[in-house]
Amino acid sequence: MRQKLVRIGNSTGVIIPKVLLDNMKLDAGKYVFLEEDLINNSLLIRKENSTKTTFNPKFLKLLEDVNNNYKDALEQLA
Repeated sequence: MRQKLVRIGNSTGVIIPKVLLDNMKLDAGKYVFLEEDLINNSLLIRKENSTKTTFNPKFLKLLEDVNNNYKDALEQLA
């Protein structure tokens, strides 16, 4: 569904259509999480009580670098 970004004071927002809000059981005053999905060039909006956990690709790259750089030390600690 294509939506236009709109100016809201000094911020920018997007209107979420009522049908989507109803389907997700969301309404004004509820909290959502916004996440960048750099791999898919997407913005994710998920309910606050969602059990799905995603990790920022930058964090995953940092974790991979740490594992590669300290592989021997981590194996000894294990």
